[in-house]
Amino acid sequence: MTEILCKHDLNRDVKNVHREHLSVDEYKRVAATKEKIREINAHINELKKKNPAELTPDETELIKNQNDFLRAEVQKCKGEIDTLSQKVGAKKKLRQRTEKVPPSERAYSGI
Repeated sequence: MTEILCKHDLNRDVKNVHREHLSVDEYKRVAATKEKIREINAHINELKKKNPAELTPDETELIKNQNDFLRAEVQKCKGEIDTLSQKVGAKKKLRQRTEKVPPSERAYSGI
């Protein structure tokens, strides 16, 4: 859903997100930083559309840095996915073990 909205230049409000309280000055600083990052990313995306032979060394470095950052983010996400997959696998194994034990042999805690 979010991808579809982004394709049409629409933003999605994320509800139930808890963020720390920021003072007005801190909020303005964070908002300015976010806007600057958006502008830089837009500039880099425009550079990617240019012919690579026309790029200056500085522009090439900007694209490379953005690619390195994105690669690091992808690796971080893959690590989180692996961790979650292992947890799900462990829960499935536990569930399978408890399903194999007949109800009469299961321990009853009395709670």
